[in-house]
Amino acid sequence: MVALKPTPIQCNELPASGGASQIAEFFEGKCIFVTGATGFIGKLLVEKLLRSCPGIKKIYLLVREKKGQHVQERVDHVLQSKAFDYIREKNPQNLDKVVAVAGDLTLPNLGISFEDEQSLIRDVSVVFHSAATVKFDEPLKNAINMNVTGTLSVVNLSKKFHDLKAFVHVSTAYCNCDRKVIEEKIYPTEHDPEKVVEMNSWLADDAMNNLSESLRGKKPNTYTYTKALTEALLGKVGAGMPIAIFRPTIVANAYNEPYPAWVDSANGCGGLMVAVANGVWRYSNTVPGAIADIVPADFCINAMISLAWNLANSTRTQEIGVYNFSCGKKALSWEKAMGLVCTSARSDSCFETTLWYPSHSQYTDSRIFKLRTLLGEALPAYVIDVFLKVLGKRPMAKRLYEKIQRNAAELQYFMNGTWEFKTMNVKELWHKLNREDKKTFGFDIEDLDVEKFVYSGLFGVRTYYLKNDPKTVASSHKRIQ
Repeated sequence: MVALKPTPIQCNELPASGGASQIAEFFEGKCIFVTGATGFIGKLLVEKLLRSCPGIKKIYLLVREKKGQHVQERVDHVLQSKAFDYIREKNPQNLDKVVAVAGDLTLPNLGISFEDEQSLIRDVSVVFHSAATVKFDEPLKNAINMNVTGTLSVVNLSKKFHDLKAFVHVSTAYCNCDRKVIEEKIYPTEHDPEKVVEMNSWLADDAMNNLSESLRGKKPNTYTYTKALTEALLGKVGAGMPIAIFRPTIVANAYNEPYPAWVDSANGCGGLMVAVANGVWRYSNTVPGAIADIVPADFCINAMISLAWNLANSTRTQEIGVYNFSCGKKALSWEKAMGLVCTSARSDSCFETTLWYPSHSQYTDSRIFKLRTLLGEALPAYVIDVFLKVLGKRPMAKRLYEKIQRNAAELQYFMNGTWEFKTMNVKELWHKLNREDKKTFGFDIEDLDVEKFVYSGLFGVRTYYLKNDPKTVASSHKRIQ
């Protein structure tokens, strides 16, 4: 196991462009349209395109106004992220290629202005659609509006583009989690996606949400259900278009780029790591040997960019290609992964905020699990809140405990299951890259040291998301001991 030391990290200086890179050459002079750019994946995508394909003409970002913040302010905030430090230092002029487009996936025609629509129609050649609600407990009506209807709007807009070369849709490998073996194809859904969209457009919120359980069937939540509907919809309305579906498993921190272990979100694995490292999530009810199929964010980004290049240089067919991106046989068990997180939390990546000694135990017997949770998490939370009240402070432990339990309950389905993802299309894509592009846009899972990746993930959360001072590792470690 290789640990990362708590010292500043320099961005990997990978080759930018040149005649040897077919991918960088393809993006030369082209305009790109990106949705979801304010999220973790979108941010990394924009950074990588600007850094490794500097010949790009423009990158249009679909951004909605949020809490009174103008779209340009939101884009400026994205570009101020540490992820863009290397570009700011080496090629700051490339940041001027990023253009904000005001819009909203839930509005008709994305809510974009006539002027912006004409610019997109005239300029855009490549679309990366990653915007979605990833909340497992999102009300069904909202999830359909965002994930299904929103994607339909993006496709309908893209059909107007004068020179569309590639459309990469980001889905999830778990949208068909009611199957144990998942192939690289679009699976039929129980309900016609167009009829579901139509019903959702006129049915009242409460009425639609009340149908959630019966519509979902064997799907565990509205996220996986709507993602499956979206894929089925793409198979119908996107036939003949240069569209591909990219399905990653659980996306975690970066492995190499733009910085080793970089992450700026506590969603998914990041939230798990924070809870375990702070010592407030200590027990889970899991099946022995269940697999944690976690993949690096930068590998996903490189695969997506490579996929766009491949789409543009392949013969167009009616069938939409699907690409499962999985750790495969290299994936660790959840027990092993949690053990690495605990080890990291007690050594190189001690948090400044740790409340309890970091440890995590897994129980197969639900009765023992509930007892341990009651005595080891719930009871201490109530006691802590009593002391806080006595001290005249705001109680917070019980609220934190309940939030963690809700999140753990949502994740339990995925922590108790093991799936086999077929990845032949991804492997074929990798073999199409030349030597330069394999170096610049690497995504071969065989090159991944999985233990190092998981172990160092907590370092990324501590450094880039929580922004703990590297100098406090020693004092934090002393406090834990």
